[in-house]
Amino acid sequence: MTPYGYDRPLETFGKPFFSDVKPGKKFIKRVEKDLPLDSNNLSIALKLYNNLNEVVEFSEKFEAFGQDLSLDFLKRIYEKPINSINLTDNQVVCKNWAELYAFFLNKHNIPCVVNISGVHYSVYLKEEGYLFNADATIMFSNLY
Repeated sequence: MTPYGYDRPLETFGKPFFSDVKPGKKFIKRVEKDLPLDSNNLSIALKLYNNLNEVVEFSEKFEAFGQDLSLDFLKRIYEKPINSINLTDNQVVCKNWAELYAFFLNKHNIPCVVNISGVHYSVYLKEEGYLFNADATIMFSNLY
C-alpha cells in the first residue's frame, strides 16, 4: 500500500464496490484471521491486505499470455466472481483481487473505492489523513 497526502474526496479516485455475492465462510475466516479489532482502521486494512495476499496467488497464465482479454480463458479468469475464489481455487488478477479487498474493507466499515485504469484495477482508501492506493498485482520491472 502506498500512502498519498491528498485530501480530495475518495470518489474522485474510483467507484464504491457493491456485490451481491461474497467469498465462502472459510475464505473470509482465513482473511480475517488475527485482525486487530481493538485497533484503528489503518491497522485493520493493512492486516486484511497482508492476509488476503497470503491466501491468493496472481494468475501466472494471465501474465504469461500478456493479459490478452480477447482470449476466452483469460477473460474467464479476469471476470471470475469473488464467490468463486476460495482457499484452493485462489488464482486472481487485479480485478478480482481489488473486488475482494474492497469487500473486506467494506465489511469492516473502512471507506474505499475501486479504481479502474484501462483494464487494471486497484483500491483506494482514506484513513488518518492519508489516501492509500492498495494494489497487490502490479508488476514493477524497473526496480534497480
